[in-house]
Amino acid sequence: MGAIVLQQQRSNTGEVEKRLVVDGQQRLTTLQLLIKAAEQVFQSRNDSERAFRLRELTINQEIHLGVGGYDNQTKIKQSNLNDQKAFQEAIRSTHISGENQSWALRALNYFKEELNNWLDDAPENVTDRANALEEALTEHLKIAVIDLDQGEKPHVIFETLNARGEPLKQSDLIKNIVMYEANVIDDDEQANKLWGMFDDEWWQQYTKESRSLRTSHIDRLLRYWMVMRALKDVTANRVAWEFRYYLEARKPSIQAVTSDFRDAATCYGVIEGAYRRILGRAAPGTFFNRMKAIELGVVTPVVLWLFTSEVPNDRRQRCIEILESYGVRRKLCGLQTQGLNKVFIGLLQALDREGPDWGDTTILHFLKTQQADGSVWPNDRMLCDHVTINPMKGNASWKKMVLVAIELQFRSEKAEELGPTSNLEIEHVMPKAW
Repeated sequence: MGAIVLQQQRSNTGEVEKRLVVDGQQRLTTLQLLIKAAEQVFQSRNDSERAFRLRELTINQEIHLGVGGYDNQTKIKQSNLNDQKAFQEAIRSTHISGENQSWALRALNYFKEELNNWLDDAPENVTDRANALEEALTEHLKIAVIDLDQGEKPHVIFETLNARGEPLKQSDLIKNIVMYEANVIDDDEQANKLWGMFDDEWWQQYTKESRSLRTSHIDRLLRYWMVMRALKDVTANRVAWEFRYYLEARKPSIQAVTSDFRDAATCYGVIEGAYRRILGRAAPGTFFNRMKAIELGVVTPVVLWLFTSEVPNDRRQRCIEILESYGVRRKLCGLQTQGLNKVFIGLLQALDREGPDWGDTTILHFLKTQQADGSVWPNDRMLCDHVTINPMKGNASWKKMVLVAIELQFRSEKAEELGPTSNLEIEHVMPKAW
């Protein structure tokens, strides 16, 4: 079954020996579920002796559980708490039937069905097949084990081993670095505190970042965060490398870094429209919705900087008004967004240099000095000349955002509230159908 890479971990006297699985987690998890399924199949056929022998391959003996107790019962334990709960539920077989089963229970039941079908496929040879199955699982499954020395960094080995296969997500590589540097491999509570926020399935969903690039929310967030902190452009496949360099050069505490991740993640979740999921409440203000409609993702690192730095609230509000004006005016004038990443990286460098206390002044001065066609901030004359001659280009959500903004601008305190606009559509002067 190939090679797995392990690293010895500290365990208490009398406890089962513990090892960090550097490479081979999926194979070990799958094989454990297969063995457990075979045990249950034999048990259902009143073959308790075979079932007992296989049980010893998935459950540790009680006398070796040590101070970890119940948590040390299964042979392997996932670092993700949701995966860990699902796997332990399957191995302990506490809930086998019912709807909404976990991935582990579905896998277990799949193996049970396949094994039962295979045993019943030759009724005259059931005993021979049972013997062959037990022998295959206990004697003929071979795995080469590579034990790392304590001084070796497992996440570096992991990246090297997987470099030739399916490309690893940058977020997985960064998570490995975080867990190793924080030394919380065997501390579920601390591991959850550091990274548990990103176990929500929303972070793993893929979203379109550009015409040719689709990435998960967690990978996009980490790239934006890396741009914000490194103050330079970071390509999608270099985020983990830059992160490792950042830790070595700046030497921040890993707790401070993950706290910064979480602050940035809250802001990112609001930008992406997941504010109820991330914050548990409605989005603050209209800026985030307008920013999404502009489709100006390259400004995100600047927005993250504003909401994770100690910018005074009134100045932060002024900052986002300036950024909104810059983005909307350029969009209305039909100017391209290509190359704006360099503009916003330059802006980040200016903000970092001047500090958060005068963020609005820094942004205003920086954007006003952009004179090239690819970065200019359109003035009133440029805007009027364009919109009075040219039709507004872009998708319906962008056009709707502009019309709603105009509607809100015309309304005074004496007018009734506009109310929610999410279900409203752009009407036509002539109806599309009578």
